[in-house]
Amino acid sequence: MGFKMILAAVLCLATQGAVAQTMDQLSGKSAFVRNHLNSLKRNQAVSAYASTKAYCPTVYWYSSRTVYSNDVKSSFREDIYREMKQAGFSAQAVNHCVENSGYVIENYRLKSHPKNVSEKRVVHAGILMFRKKGEAAISSFPVLAEVYTYDKDTFRVFDGRFKEICSIIDNDPGLNVKCSTFGAFNAHWTSSKGRRTLISSNGAYEVILVTRRTASFAKNLFRKTFGG
Repeated sequence: MGFKMILAAVLCLATQGAVAQTMDQLSGKSAFVRNHLNSLKRNQAVSAYASTKAYCPTVYWYSSRTVYSNDVKSSFREDIYREMKQAGFSAQAVNHCVENSGYVIENYRLKSHPKNVSEKRVVHAGILMFRKKGEAAISSFPVLAEVYTYDKDTFRVFDGRFKEICSIIDNDPGLNVKCSTFGAFNAHWTSSKGRRTLISSNGAYEVILVTRRTASFAKNLFRKTFGG
């Protein structure tokens, strides 16, 4: 019994080492693996599946066991649905990100996926809430916001039709924000448990942007910040 337990432990450690080494090797060939290397190794992933669109949420499905089925969209849909639906995206928008998807890695093999060639942004679903100064009505709509970049300090925000509506330049310690609807203003990011918050105003509008939060959270924060 003791010998069997020792042998099992040795085999387990050998398998973990092989997984880490394989992912380390793939990281030299794939931008996606390089960016998510620690998470992939920690979860002992052998396959990963993600959207092919750079503006869709940086959410990926993974498996720690060999996958034989080509139909993993349902599992990926569940992961991406949770984030986009919370922000208020339509089923059509969610479907767009799901249908434009595919394996990035399949059983340790790199697949023909754009994220293997280049993955320069981390994108999260969020809510943009605003009010014109002097008015009582608060308006909002779901957005996809780049919250981190691997190459430069310029971020973009997209609406529910995947059209760019804002650009954000990080001029540490502040942000220069320019939106097609609201004009230009200065702001700061705050971060908590992987969620980002941007609060600002200019001469015409009061604006907040929150990622991975509910509409009720956004509205309470807006009223707490700007009143009304």
